[in-house]
Amino acid sequence: MELVVSGVARGCTRGETYFVPAGTPHAARIEAGYADVSVFDEPGRYAPRPRPGAPVEVCGIDHVVLTVRDVAATCDFYRRALGMRVVEFDGRRALAFGGQKINLHEAGGGPEPKAAAPTPGSADLCLVTSTPVPEILGHLEREGIPVVEGPVRRSGALGPMTSVYLRDPDGNLVEVSRYEA
Repeated sequence: MELVVSGVARGCTRGETYFVPAGTPHAARIEAGYADVSVFDEPGRYAPRPRPGAPVEVCGIDHVVLTVRDVAATCDFYRRALGMRVVEFDGRRALAFGGQKINLHEAGGGPEPKAAAPTPGSADLCLVTSTPVPEILGHLEREGIPVVEGPVRRSGALGPMTSVYLRDPDGNLVEVSRYEA
C-alpha cells in the first residue's frame, strides 16, 4: 500500500510518500494519525521518523530472549499455536515471525551475557497478528490450547486492539492481539 500524506499525521510530512504493507495494522494506524511509530520506507521495512534531540534513536526490537525449561517443547508450542518458524543459528534455536525472532535459552545455559535472573515463566509478551480473532480462537481450540482470557479490548502502542491470552509450556503469558481498523 502506498500512502501519500495529505492531512495531518504525526511524524509524517505533508506530500511525502510512505510505503506500508497492505493488510497490516500499520496501514490503518498511519491513516489514523499514528504514523510517528509506523511508517515504512519500503514494504516491510520499518523506518521511524527522527525525533529531534533524542540521544539514541531506537527504531524497533530485533529479538527478545525467553529462558525455557525445554527448548523442543517451546518450539512445538509456538509452531502449533501461532505458526512461528523454528530457525537454528550458532547451535541454538529461535522462533521467527515477521522481521523479528524470539531466541530460546535453556534454563541454566545459554550464551553470556544474559539477564541477571533468567527464569522460565517470567515473560509477558504481546504479539500482533493480522488474523481475525474468531479464526485465532478456532485454531487454538482445534490445537487444544486453552485461552486464559479473551477476547478483550486493550490499548496497544498503535491504538485499540482486541487480545486473546494464552500460556506457553513454561507459564509465560502470551497476548495475541489484532489492531482494530
